[in-house]
Amino acid sequence: MFGINPGLDAVWAGIWFGAILILYFYLSHIEEDGGPSRLARWRAAFVMSRDRRAARREKSNEDPAFSQTTTTPATSNDALQSGATNSNALLLGQARALAAMVKAGKIGETEGIKLVFGVSPSSTNARYQAARSALKAELAKLDNPYPQRTEEQRRAREALGLK
Repeated sequence: MFGINPGLDAVWAGIWFGAILILYFYLSHIEEDGGPSRLARWRAAFVMSRDRRAARREKSNEDPAFSQTTTTPATSNDALQSGATNSNALLLGQARALAAMVKAGKIGETEGIKLVFGVSPSSTNARYQAARSALKAELAKLDNPYPQRTEEQRRAREALGLK
């Protein structure tokens, strides 16, 4: 390649120069007048994707419903009870969506539980009871979006003159 034949070296230098020139024009191309270059758009998309990923990671760390549990749940001799507890924890997101629909009056509680959770209403069905309790909990959260304050927090707020 280099140093063997001066004519061949000139050809290779031309090929490399052309490739670099094509790459430069490709990355600096502007599709709209006054718009950013392709390289600037790629860079902005990369930075924004990193910011969105970091925001999703922070949101999942803050929201206890979507965080991974660090302890193992207590085992129970009653298989129905542990199954209901596990399904309740797994279907919390569905319970939130169903609670919003029930609160809006678009669907009834029993109908929604049958459709979303796939269980028929029964007082002996542990899955139905778990789904109903998850729905009731989410409805209560929709009615009062603020978490309950401890007695110490209440006293501190009262001392500051806040409600």
